[in-house]
Amino acid sequence: MPRRDFLSYGRQVYFEPPGERSWLPWSGADDAQAFDSMRQVVEQFRTGGMTFFERMAQPLAFVDEYKDLPLDIPYTHEVSRVGCSLLCAGGVTGGRVYIERAVAAFQQDGAKFRADGTPDKDNWPERYAADLSTLLAAIDNGTHLDLLDRWYRESLATFKLTEG
Repeated sequence: MPRRDFLSYGRQVYFEPPGERSWLPWSGADDAQAFDSMRQVVEQFRTGGMTFFERMAQPLAFVDEYKDLPLDIPYTHEVSRVGCSLLCAGGVTGGRVYIERAVAAFQQDGAKFRADGTPDKDNWPERYAADLSTLLAAIDNGTHLDLLDRWYRESLATFKLTEG
């Protein structure tokens, strides 16, 4: 793939620690700038991104990192992830609170999409709310860990991260 096609996507890389977004702009105008930009990206990932992923290897570490975010938009994805992480770690009551908040926020966002005339097939917030509502029902009948495991395995297959 030509350098300019790869580096022109957005022309920026960002790393997003909880509650803040820091931008690292890069240039791909010529080979020297492209190589220097990629060096910066790799170094930023090595010193920031990789250490973050290592810390987040356990569900409760993820919860500790994100639990104090506001429980609404624009942090709805993180809120739902905190809820799922708590569920995986055995915190059903706490996990449910986060999942319920995420459902409400996704429904609110979905209503905005509908009001703006977004076709149903493109209204991803409503699909997320429906999935999380399914998770709430699974919590009620004690099958939430099975559902989370199924979603995990489906994700691995979708992203081709498993053999077969």
